[in-house]
Amino acid sequence: MARVFQRLERERYSLVTVNLIDSHYCSEPAKFIATLLMALNTMMRMSLPHVNVLSKADLLRKHESKLHFNVDYYTDVLDLKYLLEKLDDDPTMRKYQKLNEAICSMVEDYALVSFQLLDAFSTDSMLRLRNHIDKANGYVYKAGEEQTVNSLLACAVGAESEAVRQQNDVQPYVE
Repeated sequence: MARVFQRLERERYSLVTVNLIDSHYCSEPAKFIATLLMALNTMMRMSLPHVNVLSKADLLRKHESKLHFNVDYYTDVLDLKYLLEKLDDDPTMRKYQKLNEAICSMVEDYALVSFQLLDAFSTDSMLRLRNHIDKANGYVYKAGEEQTVNSLLACAVGAESEAVRQQNDVQPYVE
């Protein structure tokens, strides 16, 4: 795959890896940690700009009772010690405590993983993901594209408050 990517990049294609992961993996702490590890592995192997996506976000309402934390906890992936505490409640996972701590520490220390939510039935969700992918691969900054200073700044800065991000990204998927 690396040679294929190198060839495409020589041909001046801008590539980005999009890693789709089912959102139901958030319902169990052990599965979510495995998801984090898989995302890190994919990021290292592909050596390309990377976007992790929790797909089927519309089904989060169905699994909301199983979620130990709010949806933004799983998308931002900031403080995993709370997830480790939930793993300690499971007797079968106690023997992997140090391994889980090491994985979570690596993810937290380097802030390498975060997720975007995707509802394939929502045009807004698809467009927000497309914009995020375009930003990741630098498409919005390419010469020769019609651009305005405002559109470049909006893409570069993110141009939305945390309240707007919550309203658009998280609120549609929880009750």
